[in-house]
Amino acid sequence: MLFEVGVAPLDEDAVEIDKDVLLLIASAPLLPSLVPGVFTLLFGPIIASSAIRTFRRHCTTTLPTRPATDLVQDGPFRCTRNPMYLALGTCYAGLALMMDSTWSLLLLIPLVSVVNFFVTARVRHWI
Repeated sequence: MLFEVGVAPLDEDAVEIDKDVLLLIASAPLLPSLVPGVFTLLFGPIIASSAIRTFRRHCTTTLPTRPATDLVQDGPFRCTRNPMYLALGTCYAGLALMMDSTWSLLLLIPLVSVVNFFVTARVRHWI
């Protein structure tokens, strides 16, 4: 036989470390921001997919670099002019909540400002 099939010897120290890690993970309390973060993160794709379906129903482009062929005023566009950017911001906020990152949440404010002044301002003349 060319190859021998066998079982590697069990390293008991490695097993103890793995047990300790599993015990630490299992006994850790659920982060208070994890559940709201997951729901917030999942809400973003719902908004985005609704906006994309509405754009397709109106036969207009979803690309912000191309002019729109129709002014969409139904679906999520009844509530916000930029639901796809809202969806991205919602996903960002959800991830920040899940990671329990205060800095990430605080940086969302300048991020929204940059998107507002440098991205959406460029395409407003097409509306």
